[in-house]
Amino acid sequence: MAAHVPMSYSGELINGELPMLLDDLYVVAGCAFSSPYGPSPCIRVVWTNPSVTKSIGGIPVLTNASIGLVQSPGSAAQGVVFIASHQTVVTD
Repeated sequence: MAAHVPMSYSGELINGELPMLLDDLYVVAGCAFSSPYGPSPCIRVVWTNPSVTKSIGGIPVLTNASIGLVQSPGSAAQGVVFIASHQTVVTD
């Protein structure tokens, strides 16, 4: 599970909501992965497929086509982010 923490507020809303941007921070919770060497927590989300047509302040907006890859401290893949809800106005 990842919670959206906007990096900065540009004042621009999409359908009255803050958009998710490529460089926003996400708090990852509920990750129980471990490695043979010990615990390997999920600490970051790396996004692929951001919008190529919509950006805010030069930073691409994330859409339903965006995929969040969760990584460990050593950059090992830990799975994907499941987005419970999102804006549907911006599409590519």
